[in-house]
Amino acid sequence: MRPPLKALLFSLVCFAASPVQSADTLPALDLPEIQSALDAYRDSLATLGGTYEHTVESHGAHPGALVMEDLRFRSKFQVNFANGLVNLERTKSWRYRAISPDELFSHYQRDTFDGKISMTLLHTMGQTPAAVALERDADVPNRLNISQQTDALLGIAPWMCAGLWGREGNLGLADQLRRSGGRLLEPVTVHGALCYQVRIGDDITAALDPTKDFIPRRITRTKGGQLLESIDNLIVKQFRDPRREEDYWLPVESHCVALNVTSELTVVELDVNPVETRETYRIDPAGLPPGILVRDETRPATDSKHSYVTGGRDDLWRERQQRLLAQEKAMEERLREAAQKRSTRSEQPPVRVQPPPPISSYLWWIIVPSVAILFIGLWLLRNRG
Repeated sequence: MRPPLKALLFSLVCFAASPVQSADTLPALDLPEIQSALDAYRDSLATLGGTYEHTVESHGAHPGALVMEDLRFRSKFQVNFANGLVNLERTKSWRYRAISPDELFSHYQRDTFDGKISMTLLHTMGQTPAAVALERDADVPNRLNISQQTDALLGIAPWMCAGLWGREGNLGLADQLRRSGGRLLEPVTVHGALCYQVRIGDDITAALDPTKDFIPRRITRTKGGQLLESIDNLIVKQFRDPRREEDYWLPVESHCVALNVTSELTVVELDVNPVETRETYRIDPAGLPPGILVRDETRPATDSKHSYVTGGRDDLWRERQQRLLAQEKAMEERLREAAQKRSTRSEQPPVRVQPPPPISSYLWWIIVPSVAILFIGLWLLRNRG
């Protein structure tokens, strides 16, 4: 049975223990006590579910390229931290203003991980501008990929912002600290909260807020002195688990920077320790409609189940691919036209206002004729004499 989170954290950090404790200082805790607090927070959250939205902005130069604009994700999720299980349903929307300044593209996919197998169900685009729209095949399942890779699940998410899951082997801050060790740094104030600061291994630094379940208010990852990623939890909020009658602090607004990409994440709704079933974290190929391509990389290439079409309806798969190929060509043509226009405009020499030539360039036209006239005048006067 897990120890009550509040009781454990209260025993670790009791600000009333010292009546002379200053408001700008923290009780002296050692690294094992910090480790215990992180363990308690992790263990108290068996599962987490809800919905979040985040925007993505890419920085840097993209010469001659058309990039996705107004890129947004709306994601419904459920995560089991003890067993590393994930169900993530994402709808991505964006614009290509070169095709249409107002109409959106959108695309849905579902990713699951059951602790061993990763599955990604890709749909066709659910929304496209009228210029490249299809009459059929909008937002329907098209392909299921099965593998042991979890890269698709490593995008920015509330559980990552909370330090419950990380990019290093899917380990959260508690497990990373236990595996790699660490050291306490000087306390730091982040977003108005006085935090313990912990260096985990060589590359991760976390600022932990002891008044809010030791939730990280900032996490930074570096490599070789270069900043790879920073996560700032701007606003954290309490959520209640009605089953355990416990309250938990979790981030609801986060600002994330990773190399040349900036993300803003907002939690729409959150369910602490929701009821789950094993089917939550797995996609059953037998439950898909006919005509869906299944690629199972966990099976040998010689296995008949390595690559097949559901229901044996290869004809439905081929027909859909022909229509999708026509749509893709239409999109590429529109984008190529826009890229050519952009390239032509960029190749035209810029119009510059030419400054007037310096006055010295005019002096020769004045001095030389004047000297010539003077010599001619002197010659004429001498000849008359």
